Amino acid sequence: MTTGLGNEVQARAIADQVALAAVERYAQLHPPKPELPAIIKWIAGFFGTLATFALIGMCGWVVTTLSSLQQTVTRIDTRQQVTDGNVEGRLKQIEDRITRVEMERKDRGA
Repeated sequence: MTTGLGNEVQARAIADQVALAAVERYAQLHPPKPELPAIIKWIAGFFGTLATFALIGMCGWVVTTLSSLQQTVTRIDTRQQVTDGNVEGRLKQIEDRITRVEMERKDRGA
C-alpha cells in the first residue's frame, strides 16, 4: 500500500466533508437561541438592582430592630431587678400593717 500525496489529499477531503456534515447536523439539532433586546436587559438589570437594595435595606432594618429590642429587654431587666427589692420591702410593710390591724381588732374584740 502506497501512501502518496493523492491519498493524503483524498483523506483530507473526506475528513473535511465529515466535519462539515457533523457541524451542520449539530446546528440543526441545536439552533441558536434568540438574543434578548437590549431594553429588556436594562430593565432586568434595573429591577435586579432595586431588589438588591431592598434586600440590603431589609437586612439593615432587621439589625436595627433587633438591637433596639435587645436594649429594651436590658432596660426591662434592670428595672425589674430594681423594683424586685422595692416590692419585697413593700410586701413586708403591708404584712406588718395587716398584722398590726389584726392584733388591734383582737385586742378590741377580746
